[in-house]
Amino acid sequence: METHKKVYDKYLTRARDLCSRQEKCVSGMIQKLEAWDCPPSLIPSLIEALVTAKYIDEQRFATGFTHTKFRQNNWGKNKISYALKNKNIPEETIQKTLELEISTPEYEKVLRQLLRNKLIRIGQGTTYEKLGKLINFATAKGYEYALVKEIASQLVKK
Repeated sequence: METHKKVYDKYLTRARDLCSRQEKCVSGMIQKLEAWDCPPSLIPSLIEALVTAKYIDEQRFATGFTHTKFRQNNWGKNKISYALKNKNIPEETIQKTLELEISTPEYEKVLRQLLRNKLIRIGQGTTYEKLGKLINFATAKGYEYALVKEIASQLVKK
C-alpha cells in the first residue's frame, strides 16, 4: 500500500502536469482530482499547493477564458459572466476581467458583424420578424438586450 506522502506526490505531480498544459480554475481542478479518484482528504492541500505555486490562478484563468470565448466564439458579456460564475470565479474577478479584455468599440463591432451575417441568413420576412430573430440570436449569444435592440433596429431599417 502506498504511503500518504507518495499518494499526495502522485496527485500533485499529475495536477502540475495538467496545469502546465492548460489553464484550470480551482473548481475545474477539484473536479479533475475527483475524476482521478483522489482521496477527498488530500484535495484541499493539493489545491492550496497548486495555488501557492501559481499553477492555478483564477484571474489568469478568467482572462484566458474571456479572451477565447469573446474572440473565437463571439460570446457576449452576459454569457461569459454566467459561464465564469458556474466555475465559481469571484464576481469582482469576472467584472475586472470583462472590463480589461473587452473594449466597448470592439464589443459593438463584433455584435454588429454577427447581426449583419445573421440578417443575410434570415432572408425573407417582415421587419418585425427579422428584428425578433436578430434579438433572439444575439441575446442567446450573451449580448445585452438594449444594445442588441439598438443595433438590430439600425440594421433592419437599412
